[in-house]
Amino acid sequence: MDTSMADLAKRICARVASCRDEANTKARAIVPAFRALGWDEADPQQVVHEVPFRLPGDPAPTWCDYAFLVDGQQAVLIEAKAHDTNLDREFSQLHDYFGRSRSVLAILTDGQRWRFYSDLDVPNQMDHAPFRVIDMCDLGEGDEEFLYAFRREGFEATAIRARAEGARETERLREHLRGWLDEALANPSSDLVRLAMKESGYDGRRGQAEIESWRAGIRSAFADVKGATLATDKERASATAVNTIHPTALDTPLPVPKPDDGKPAGRAKSTKPDGFRLFGRNYPAKKWNDVWYGVAETLYDRHPERFRDVVGRPQGKRSFVEVDRQTLLDPVYRVRDSQYWVGGHGSASALRGRCINLLELLGYGQTDIEFFYADR
Repeated sequence: MDTSMADLAKRICARVASCRDEANTKARAIVPAFRALGWDEADPQQVVHEVPFRLPGDPAPTWCDYAFLVDGQQAVLIEAKAHDTNLDREFSQLHDYFGRSRSVLAILTDGQRWRFYSDLDVPNQMDHAPFRVIDMCDLGEGDEEFLYAFRREGFEATAIRARAEGARETERLREHLRGWLDEALANPSSDLVRLAMKESGYDGRRGQAEIESWRAGIRSAFADVKGATLATDKERASATAVNTIHPTALDTPLPVPKPDDGKPAGRAKSTKPDGFRLFGRNYPAKKWNDVWYGVAETLYDRHPERFRDVVGRPQGKRSFVEVDRQTLLDPVYRVRDSQYWVGGHGSASALRGRCINLLELLGYGQTDIEFFYADR
């Protein structure tokens, strides 16, 4: 390749903003990415255009935009959309294509945002959540290396899938160990306390009173470390947060940013919202449902692997997040193209409180979000 992926990304980012339709997006952003990766869109042995699929109930076939071929077999399906399309609404079609192909990977893109899928959860069924999301206007750590893996020369779809599966298993193991360590250190057993005393060189009698004293010390030290870690994570998130998927994120202040002080008074509980600010970004909103859905999306973008931990919570009350939409009251909204759903039923104050509660469940707090009102 004659160009680096970073240079390619800059060129695509400069072009894609002016793309007004799908054809223009393909020509100015998507096909150039194919070429940079060594895929010749004019060679039918490499790239197939308009791959036909007949879906159940359809009288005629529909077409997937592209497929990469390896040894004459479909290896990657690519569904292209016009720039700034809400990709969340375009997931189902590609999902249906994938289930009727022999492809191992699938890509949904609007030229700027590229979502990479496989079948890590159920064989031959495309996962609801992408295993990688890349924004050409904001390449993250490891994104260039990942894109290089899609070069035609030496391309191995199964190897990419295996890496994605390994990364997912590693993250699951990490989450499991985090939970185990949190529990072990927050409520240390007597055996763990004795081990800590031994490793510290303590040669006392280790009577029950001493063990309880050490147990309290371990709990206190763990609480200090946990608190410091959460504070550092919040600072890092505020400094680097960029919501690369939410289609309505703004870089400029909202029209009339009148921040909520956290103690709404008078009509504030039922006042029409103008948006919210979270992780350093402003998001417009016309209704409290929009605020709630936007907060859920933003948190999912940052912590997709932790959303399973908030399913069914808070216990004893109507839950915030579910994998079965039937358990939620209408209106119901899917979080991105994931397996998770949130319900929007409730008053303005209830939805506002729900936003704060979901933040707290994921380790943040009320001070991390600001609500703006249109008529305060």
